[in-house]
Amino acid sequence: MADPGKTVVLIGGRAHREFEVLHDLGYRILYLDKRVPLHLMAWVDVPVDVDTDDWDQVAEVVRDQLDGQAPAAVLTHVEPRIPLMAHLAEQLLPVGRGLTTSAARNCRDKWHTRTVLEAAGLPVPRFGLAEATREAARIARDIGFPVVVKPRDGAGAGARPSRRRGSPRATSSTRPRPTRCRACSSRSTWTVRSTRCRPSPAAARPACSACSAST
Repeated sequence: MADPGKTVVLIGGRAHREFEVLHDLGYRILYLDKRVPLHLMAWVDVPVDVDTDDWDQVAEVVRDQLDGQAPAAVLTHVEPRIPLMAHLAEQLLPVGRGLTTSAARNCRDKWHTRTVLEAAGLPVPRFGLAEATREAARIARDIGFPVVVKPRDGAGAGARPSRRRGSPRATSSTRPRPTRCRACSSRSTWTVRSTRCRPSPAAARPACSACSAST
């Protein structure tokens, strides 16, 4: 590929305006997705199908496409790909820009978000991490009702309020598909938190219930 310094790595995205702006600025687009949609082929310079869940493979694909040179930038307009964007920026750019991988994970993962805020001494609602319905019900009883049950990762569309004993059990049929810890690949879970805020102790909880990976 000619002039990697004028090439932007773009992860995901569907709106034509996203591509048009980059081309108007004079950049070539190296587009990465699990399966590049056919209609995008005319909007990008180099479309590449790649497993975007395999971060190391994605980084290698970019290096191969750019002959080991650094791109001008790594961008995404797809929220779930923000941690990957941050990882690629750290791996491929000579100077770190924007979010670090750690910060991106903290923002995307509700468990990470709350543990980091708690560690900083900020007031957060009481919360817990559950892998099964019974565990969610136990955590809810320990916290005290009312509580909110949320997927650990992703948007808040999967959130379910629980105002009385036993009600977390009703959320089991609507819980989201689990995610995995980047450090140990264990199955992730959903969070149960109080609807009331409280002063938080300084001690942080582990980021992953399986491996205690730090944030």
